[in-house]
Amino acid sequence: MAGRKDMKIMRKTMGKKAFLFTLGMLLVTLAILSFAKFVSEESGNEKGFFQMAAITNRLDDADSSLQRSIADVFILHSGIEVSTGNHSIVFEEPLPNDAGGFASGLARLKRFAEANDTTVHIDTNETVSEIPLFILPQNTVYRHNFSNREILVALPGDPNSSIIRYKTTLTIPENVSCSWDYDPGHFSYQLDVISPKESGCDSTKQVSLADNAMITIASQKSPSNRIYLSLNRDSISIKMDDAGTFNISTKSEITFYSAPGGVWLGNGTVEIRFDEFNLKKKGGVRII
Repeated sequence: MAGRKDMKIMRKTMGKKAFLFTLGMLLVTLAILSFAKFVSEESGNEKGFFQMAAITNRLDDADSSLQRSIADVFILHSGIEVSTGNHSIVFEEPLPNDAGGFASGLARLKRFAEANDTTVHIDTNETVSEIPLFILPQNTVYRHNFSNREILVALPGDPNSSIIRYKTTLTIPENVSCSWDYDPGHFSYQLDVISPKESGCDSTKQVSLADNAMITIASQKSPSNRIYLSLNRDSISIKMDDAGTFNISTKSEITFYSAPGGVWLGNGTVEIRFDEFNLKKKGGVRII
């Protein structure tokens, strides 16, 4: 009798455990179904959010890749070296400078990139014609007039408030002489001319940019062979005379009160558009 009683108690206990297990599974299932319903209701918004994030990441990746590729073409083929110092930016290049290698390299990259991705556009017009290099946030632009054999630096609105010193170094393979035509002022300008013999051109002066200073550098052998340095409130330029036959190296060093944030090639060189998502990114190419 005792044995049957024990078996009955055991079966009752097992039945109770099975009921509790079934009830627990039912509650878990109901919870899962409730969560699935919530996810289903929210999935439209979530899908759109993740899709937009993925497209934005793709846009940023494409922009970074193009910037690196264009910067490589610039470094290899432009003939222009850009470096940084203590609160300064330094540009070095020959004068005259043949930018043909840069133009052809950028054209090849443009054809390849645009043929393989319809969302990409590379603007080569201004970039090739002037190779403008923007120093930000100082709003100073180092650019070129190749047909005029001229390097120009467009100055910010008030150069004295942002620029500590501007230095031009010219390396010339023959003896030269210099003449200065300027009025004293508050802009610190330094000229250093490296030639076979001491030219007597090296000088640091406080110049008035409002009065259009001019420095003329002439060959002692052929005085008609000249370089002109022009300083005014809008720009500083280095220009070779139309009849000039110099082949010189130029170095322009601009020292600012605050550290530059970077140097950018162009301000609309790269454009990437995802029109179906109303997304667009357009800007220059960071060089340093």
